[in-house]
Amino acid sequence: VFARPHSTPRRVALVGLGAGTLATYARPGDFFRFYEINPAVIRAAAESFDFLRESAATIDVVAGDGRLMLAREPAHSFDLVVLDAFSDDAIPVHLLTRQAFAMDFARLRPGGLLLVHLSNRYLDLGAEVEALARALGKTVLLIHSTPDPAQRTEHADWAILATDPADLAFLQPYAQPHSPRKVRPWTDEYSSLLQLWR
Repeated sequence: VFARPHSTPRRVALVGLGAGTLATYARPGDFFRFYEINPAVIRAAAESFDFLRESAATIDVVAGDGRLMLAREPAHSFDLVVLDAFSDDAIPVHLLTRQAFAMDFARLRPGGLLLVHLSNRYLDLGAEVEALARALGKTVLLIHSTPDPAQRTEHADWAILATDPADLAFLQPYAQPHSPRKVRPWTDEYSSLLQLWR
């Protein structure tokens, strides 16, 4: 997704900072805004890692709950929204509801994509994201990348969502074939981790 040619510098919203590694995908002129709820993570990313400092993008880090902070942004102000907050044992369910995804899409420009990092040892979060995509009339692709010891990368699972299926055509060769697991889409009033247990 990040390697795809883009006619203008990209504006990217990222919920979940970690060490800031996603900043390495930026190109000159890009704007990356990270939302991070944990002040200790913000300090560690700034003091113990170089990813933010060495990024080609203009970097902004916003302290606070990602959903609440992103909701304050103007509509149609980002080319990509990235949710990278689910690999821990504690799942921020409020980021994976129909209302949350609707808000994320409202922040995207036409042709924008919603990227969701799904890697989790215990839960099949892809099933929930597929259910949310169906509920909102969006198209979704699930992508699994295998470990690459030469690049020191581990396996990763991602979901990429779009309003127009044509915007995902370039990713079809990477799509993971699977049998969708039928689950109930979460809302701000309903969620159940049990239905996603592996």
